[in-house]
Amino acid sequence: RLKQLQEDQRINWKGMTVEAVGMLGSGLNTKESLTEHLRTYQVHWNKLLKELQEAEDSKPPLITFSPVQEHQLLRDAPPSNIYSKGNFLNHKELLYRVYKTDARLVRSTLETMGFGHTDSHDWNIMWIGSSAQQYLYEGLNQYQRINHFPNSHEITRKDKLCMSLLVMQEKYGKEEFDFIPDTFVLPDEYRDFYDHFIHRKRKHWIVKPSNSSQGKGIYIIDSIKDVPLDEPCVVSEYIQNPLLINGLKFDLRLYVLVTSFEPLRVYIYEEGLARFASEPYTQSSMSSRYSHLTNYSVNKKNEKFVQNTDWRADDVGHKWSLKALKNHLDSVGVDMDLLWSRIYDMVIKTILSMENVVVDSIRKLALHRNNCFDLFGFDVMIDSNLKPWLIEVNLSPSMATEAPLDLYIKGNLVSDAFNLMGLRIFDRRKESMNKVRNRIKARQNQMTYKKQRKTKYGRPQSPQTKKDFSSSFKFREILRETLQEYERRHNFRRIYPTKDSRMYDKYFVTQRTVNKAIFKALFPSTVDLSSPPEQIEPQVEEAPESFSRPKTTSVEPNKPKLKKKDIEQSFEPKKCTTCGKITSGSSVCTSCKYKSQSKEGKLVITGDDILMEYISRLMHAIKAINQDSLKSSWKRAIEKFTGHYVWQNSEDPKLPLWKKLESRVCEMRERRKKLNIAKFPSHEKLEEQKQAVIRGFSASQLEGMLRSSTKNVAHEVVSCVVSEEKGVLTEIIRWLAASAASQQRSRKTLDCEPESPASTMASYKPRPNTSGKL
Repeated sequence: RLKQLQEDQRINWKGMTVEAVGMLGSGLNTKESLTEHLRTYQVHWNKLLKELQEAEDSKPPLITFSPVQEHQLLRDAPPSNIYSKGNFLNHKELLYRVYKTDARLVRSTLETMGFGHTDSHDWNIMWIGSSAQQYLYEGLNQYQRINHFPNSHEITRKDKLCMSLLVMQEKYGKEEFDFIPDTFVLPDEYRDFYDHFIHRKRKHWIVKPSNSSQGKGIYIIDSIKDVPLDEPCVVSEYIQNPLLINGLKFDLRLYVLVTSFEPLRVYIYEEGLARFASEPYTQSSMSSRYSHLTNYSVNKKNEKFVQNTDWRADDVGHKWSLKALKNHLDSVGVDMDLLWSRIYDMVIKTILSMENVVVDSIRKLALHRNNCFDLFGFDVMIDSNLKPWLIEVNLSPSMATEAPLDLYIKGNLVSDAFNLMGLRIFDRRKESMNKVRNRIKARQNQMTYKKQRKTKYGRPQSPQTKKDFSSSFKFREILRETLQEYERRHNFRRIYPTKDSRMYDKYFVTQRTVNKAIFKALFPSTVDLSSPPEQIEPQVEEAPESFSRPKTTSVEPNKPKLKKKDIEQSFEPKKCTTCGKITSGSSVCTSCKYKSQSKEGKLVITGDDILMEYISRLMHAIKAINQDSLKSSWKRAIEKFTGHYVWQNSEDPKLPLWKKLESRVCEMRERRKKLNIAKFPSHEKLEEQKQAVIRGFSASQLEGMLRSSTKNVAHEVVSCVVSEEKGVLTEIIRWLAASAASQQRSRKTLDCEPESPASTMASYKPRPNTSGKL
């Protein structure tokens, strides 16, 4: 059955292949068995790294870590107040800081290599047990490391993970992100959950607190009466058919390391844990936590739980290694290549769901690309059809070492992660001045960020092209870091970038020049070298003058190909011949073009006009109905649109949705007035004619024109309310039409019912005499 099932899945699979990464579960500290694809590119990478290292600037030496043994584990809690702020007497000493966590294994690994604890801000590495506050990122030099990216909790809080993946499902289709069970955030989505619950009878649901761990507050329900309404939580559809081993339910704990978001570099660890429930799985009794929950912190309290006593016997007890699980699944005929491919695909798409938010935070805080890293714990469950499901992502996965198997896997994990990141010794006295410069730069970035929000569409246009960036010193430095990290990977496997990375470009909110340049340098054979150099959008998003519908052009078969020189010249920045403003390639900017056409009496309809009309209709539609009756997906889309960073004026979150939309329409009108395009006598008449034309468009026609925008930020704003397949306004109109039709049918039913004369006379009331006549 499994063989036939996976044969069908293999035919339909369109994601990344395991040959681009390699297979997990071979065991730690074994010789890596490279695929034929990886061996081919390894020669190219070695040659490229050798060329780049010849021009490498002198850097502080790397620190090499080793996994700690049991006798090296610290027994005491972390000390405090060892070094005060501004103490430079030991300016070359290695320092670490732990915050809101015990991190016994991490501290033991660091202190074994000569690190000392500090409470100051002069640490080499900082390990935090929760999301880091903003002040902890201030003034870091390029050699300091902190174990969380800003806003990385977008996928580690259960409610935010649900919302992030739901947005991706609405944008790209549910079939592209079908690895998460149907989940609802309560109490906000109670109405949608209720409808879903009623239509799916005989289904069980699992309730989890929005921000908790270790199985706290988790329980299973099968009645709507058991749903909590007074506390925030998430409710997910319970997976009824988990894959069982020896009659026991289990899940996987996979360790994913992200060392950079710009460029994006993602690794997955060779070894992990399979955690079993401590009692046999049964659907007849859903109240037994030891049968349905696989959390180690829950099952270790059961008297039937069997603890691991020897890391070599990794398939004994209720906690196995990933290697032992792989060997077992291989023995029963499971195609591990396809299973790992689907898991790699799941991890990458989950990381990409928060990529844009994290990169914006990094730029705003002026962080170095290597200042932060994140070691996530992905919890994955496999069902009886061998489909992997994402259960949750842990921001700070447990590093407890209660069993020899834990110490063996996690001890190697921590040391390999530190070695891969490349911690360096640095002169604290020398780098103290860099901290001052970084703080000034961070303040300047924050001021620039605020000014960009006051521009028309966010960020200024940059004339930089991919050719400029690929030949720059910064790119060579980033490429060298990428190759050096890969050389130090040891038991890690890099899953991004790979030769299959291009299939994930569409999931980026903003295309990153650095990602595409790195891909082309690492995998040259996957790019047609005979074609002209591809021009990529700059790292910062463009600020379009207005939304514009692109003109369709026919391709002539006998048209001569453009030469490389002509292509490069076409992408050179140009200035407006009238006002001198830099344009995106045209000789006249949109504002001057509008003025000249107004003089000639031409009617010009811009994307701004279309968007204002669309939002105005949406505002009136929502104002006419009760906001509570709106679907949660409509509310989320409107909230995302009104809260986008391009808007200048901040809004009160307590305002009703129609009021928020009204303020955005007013802001767009005010912005149009500042363009000074209404200085001509015929403008008022043209404006009236234009409004008459726009009002003639239907809602679906307006949405079609808005979808045609190709500008980054413009498309990003519009896509909040108008996706590729549907728009909020048309959905509301159809919903209102269906409701009206239903009410009309119900009225006809009531009118057809006969009414007795007695009841008619009883309900009769004389009409009041409103005139002076009898």
